[in-house]
Amino acid sequence: MKFVKTALLLVVFCTVTPCLSQDRLSVQDKLSVVSSIKPLSLVASDLIQGAGLENFVSVQVLLPVNVSPHHFALRVSDQAAVSKADLVLWIGPELEGFLAKVASRGIKLSLAEQQGIRWPAEVSDHSHHHGRDPHLWLNPENAVVLASVLADWLKEQLPEHSEQLEKAQARYQEVLLSLLENAKSQLLNSTSNPGPAVYHDGFGHLFQPLGIKQAAAITEVPEQQLGLQTLMKLKKGPRPACLLADAAELSLAQGYAEKLAWPLQAVDLMGAQATSYPEYYQGLVVALKGCLENKE
Repeated sequence: MKFVKTALLLVVFCTVTPCLSQDRLSVQDKLSVVSSIKPLSLVASDLIQGAGLENFVSVQVLLPVNVSPHHFALRVSDQAAVSKADLVLWIGPELEGFLAKVASRGIKLSLAEQQGIRWPAEVSDHSHHHGRDPHLWLNPENAVVLASVLADWLKEQLPEHSEQLEKAQARYQEVLLSLLENAKSQLLNSTSNPGPAVYHDGFGHLFQPLGIKQAAAITEVPEQQLGLQTLMKLKKGPRPACLLADAAELSLAQGYAEKLAWPLQAVDLMGAQATSYPEYYQGLVVALKGCLENKE
């Protein structure tokens, strides 16, 4: 009799309040979000935590932070994670070619194809995908687009949490947009002409919203060796504030910095130590400020 009463109460409760939350508490029943790179997972985790939905959605990142997405190959476990994911977040085939042909039971959401994405103008002779720089996550305005699209998808999957998702998204958007204004204030007195040179051409999404002009780019492909003529041309040109290089490519950039006598500044494009997108972006700004204020 007690069992019957409990069952009846559960039916009544689930009629008034959806019981999805009861089912989602187990790991295997959580919605699975898989991101290609850590910065995308930081945005996803920020939004999910802000809405208090950690018990309902899991976030997993594929790419190790010390590996370039240009040359990553999926492991068997990675392929399994993608195939079982409810949502896969990635930039697009121009950056993560390793994901282009991998099927998923859920949706593969390419950030590069979303409306509202801000694209920088081409900044050098080196360019990705006919001038489209795929390093979209370096601009907080594009993080806003990702958070908005993700919130819409989550509201479809968890309609009983739509209100808290809308509030969390609105709060998070304010935080993300304030990052740009704060960065501009931090860099206000850190001007340098010419600006920074970059080892790997992919900083347009960071520089242009902040009004920073890129002085030069060493290469589009990190493993590409520059010829002597190109090196001499760079050496005879204006000396940049520094040579910015991703931490994962620092050893490759070191040799060019020494040959060109340019100060080298590391920047963590993959957010190895960051636990949130605001923390990650602030790390980029600190590195950029250090470059622009370089007195060597």
